Amino acid sequence: MTILAFACQRDTLSAALDRARKIVAGRNTIPILSNLLLRLDADGTLTIKGTDLDIETSVQVENVDVVTPGATTVPAAAFAATVAKMAAGRVIIDATDTALTVRAGRARTTFQTFPADDFPDISAKVATHTFTIPHLDLRRIYEKCDFAISNEETRYYLCGVYLRTIDGQLVATATDGHRLSRLALEMPDGAEDMPGIIIPDRTVSMFRELADKEDVPIQVGLSENFIRLRSPKMTIYSRLVDGTYPDSERIIPRGNNQVAIVELAALVAAIDRLIVLTDKDRRAYRMEFTAGQITMFSKADAGEAEDTIDAACDFDLTVGFNGKYLQDMCKTMIGPKLRLEMGDAGSPPLIRDEGDPTRELVLMPMRV
Repeated sequence: MTILAFACQRDTLSAALDRARKIVAGRNTIPILSNLLLRLDADGTLTIKGTDLDIETSVQVENVDVVTPGATTVPAAAFAATVAKMAAGRVIIDATDTALTVRAGRARTTFQTFPADDFPDISAKVATHTFTIPHLDLRRIYEKCDFAISNEETRYYLCGVYLRTIDGQLVATATDGHRLSRLALEMPDGAEDMPGIIIPDRTVSMFRELADKEDVPIQVGLSENFIRLRSPKMTIYSRLVDGTYPDSERIIPRGNNQVAIVELAALVAAIDRLIVLTDKDRRAYRMEFTAGQITMFSKADAGEAEDTIDAACDFDLTVGFNGKYLQDMCKTMIGPKLRLEMGDAGSPPLIRDEGDPTRELVLMPMRV
């Protein structure tokens, strides 16, 4: 007996499957978590859901040609790969209680299924705070903060972006203890009294999927233990990191008074040349600030390298940095110039992107 049947353009369905399955693990101790839920309404809306019990993604495909509305689940990775490889044009899908078949042209593939009623629903929570935020703001949180998120499970409270309100702004912060990125955004109406929350790294990486490249409003609902983000085509529900984030504002050294201004392109080029000859474990760079220039040094078993770039500075200071961390940081900047506010050799600098006044970055020094 058919419990679900429809037809859809291959490319439309394939794109939706790719977005929905990003958080689905290939192997699970709970087999149904390797599946996607397909639910088709009589109005032609197909909803595709994936979950790992911490995050749930839900993608909607509209104007599907409905034959039989209903629901089932299907193996995520294999089904998505099969649809992507089908002949261009329409694909036809029908499911019984135990199997789902996808057809296009003369090709046909059948998958074993699990009942839709067995698929877990983790999103039935009521938000205590709701507001709307531009999608480009969410993309900027990912692009400007993700590189600084910790991956050390022992410090799980650093494995995400800390989002809170400060002085009338919505502030996103990420740090792994070696580097810190702070992004200040315009405060959305309704977010004024929201609690400080830690959004997990994997959820932050999904921000870019919410609306493709369109800048559409994203509806946000949250409480102290979950966040829900909804665009016209996709919904993400996620548990939050349960922990206390360190006082990152106290870490930011806003009192440094030795200032060097450099061209971003020149600094990036020098880093790229020197990183070839660095110890792969420490990636240590020595940077010597003198009047009008910065000289950078690196070395490894194979040899050593030196490069000098022009800088607007009038002080003498030698400090060490992890070159890879510095490189990652520069990749998130607009430029054309960076402002390095230095302390002494043992103190972290405050780094500002002169093309983006919403950013503040901190990089811990190292011994060289």
